[in-house]
Amino acid sequence: MRKSLVARTSSVALGCFLAASPLFAQANTGAGIPPGASDPNWSVSWAGINSSLSSGSGQAVEVASPPGAWVNTAPNSFWVSTNSSASLPGGTGDNVERYNYVWTGDFNSTSTSPIQMTVWTDNFFHSFTFNGVTTTVAPVASPGDYNQPTGRIFMLDPHAGENTLAFSTTGDGQTDAINVSFTSTPEPSSMALLGTGLIGLVPMIRRKRKV
Repeated sequence: MRKSLVARTSSVALGCFLAASPLFAQANTGAGIPPGASDPNWSVSWAGINSSLSSGSGQAVEVASPPGAWVNTAPNSFWVSTNSSASLPGGTGDNVERYNYVWTGDFNSTSTSPIQMTVWTDNFFHSFTFNGVTTTVAPVASPGDYNQPTGRIFMLDPHAGENTLAFSTTGDGQTDAINVSFTSTPEPSSMALLGTGLIGLVPMIRRKRKV
């Protein structure tokens, strides 16, 4: 009897939380696709800083074999790039800026509650634009170790409906990629809904104890 009550209590609490908190997993880079596959939620364009290097665009691709120094954020988000190797012609791992990249993602929100965004890049992260508002960042995160990308955290206020996010980065053409993860932050009214659901379970628990 107690196990059944615990199970029902957990289910109700989970239901309240999910009803109160929007899900953004579909916007995380590489979410739900195998290594080497195209990410339907993210696109990328690139252009060589000098005319001898290539340019192009297309859907971002989940990196098949990420370098060991890249933080492993699976299963929530994965590294994506221009192709499965994350490298372009003429690329050399010397941290010299050879290519400009723009990474773009579109996603829908059912709420205007704030969301936390964590971004890892290799090599240089210059800015991001969210729903038309651009935020400039320091190209290299402290402590400036190119071989150990550091996650940077930002808070976003989404629109109800479609939202557009774009990142501007540069790289040396060898293992240039981006990794973006979102975490929903329930607003006070959502937390109140969760609390109301849990409080509503108290009479049920008391009745069960009397039986």
